Amino acid sequence: MEQTIKDIVESILKEYPITRDDDFLLCLRVLIRGGFAHALPEGKVQIDLTKLQYAPAFETITRVRREIQNEEHRFQASEEVQQRRILNEIKQHSKYSNPTKNMNLGNYPSQLW
Repeated sequence: MEQTIKDIVESILKEYPITRDDDFLLCLRVLIRGGFAHALPEGKVQIDLTKLQYAPAFETITRVRREIQNEEHRFQASEEVQQRRILNEIKQHSKYSNPTKNMNLGNYPSQLW
């Protein structure tokens, strides 16, 4: 049975907890698992450019990670990273929001403001 991107991302998040905090490392692990890249000694990675066009898009990988963490509440990032992501979301929202409307901050930890 062929694994979906979600199956692969879940497996990597479970096996490599550091990937819960770092999308770049998660994407590299997906490339390695799919045979699009190879882990080398000393923490280096060799990406096969002839196969890269067939690899899943990084945006797809990170979207699946967000779904698993934010909607399913599994394989959560560290507290520090969760707080940084929340602050980034607030900053992004304030860039594009109507300043006359109040943003509902009820879901965010009170220590952030």
